[in-house]
Amino acid sequence: MKRVIIDGYNLVHKLGKAFSPQTLSLFREKLEQKLHRYAAKHKTKVTLVYDGRGVLGSSEKQGYLDIIFTASGESADAYIKSLIDKADSHNLLIVSSDRSIRDYARVSGLKSASSEEFLSWLSEPEPKSGQAHGATASRKERDDKKPATLSEHEIEEWKKLFGA
Repeated sequence: MKRVIIDGYNLVHKLGKAFSPQTLSLFREKLEQKLHRYAAKHKTKVTLVYDGRGVLGSSEKQGYLDIIFTASGESADAYIKSLIDKADSHNLLIVSSDRSIRDYARVSGLKSASSEEFLSWLSEPEPKSGQAHGATASRKERDDKKPATLSEHEIEEWKKLFGA
């Protein structure tokens, strides 16, 4: 089964909305509902990790979605890194815009996506049959934008760069 581990507050902060401590729980709730639908639709286990504020950590399970608040004194980053260390599957995606987490995932041989990239996947329409979701579609879009040939200026720059 596919699995996604998400840096919770990192993703919340990338929603592009201003929030106060009073509205933060509302934003979290809406995000969790969206992730719950995503996880069920794609039959993907999603683990959402938030920095905890209490003495004890807590967790909640909603079908394919696990919501974890770390214990006091433990950051979501450290908790995610411990999950990466325990991972026995390369069918795991780490979602965070925190470079240290993404680098840790890469060094561990795992895939990662920025929070912004993952949010775009959540809001994009369902791919057509046979088309992969997320990264493959993005790669195709990038390939379509590449110029077919190099300009004379670009060729000259490459020649200078490589001493030709």
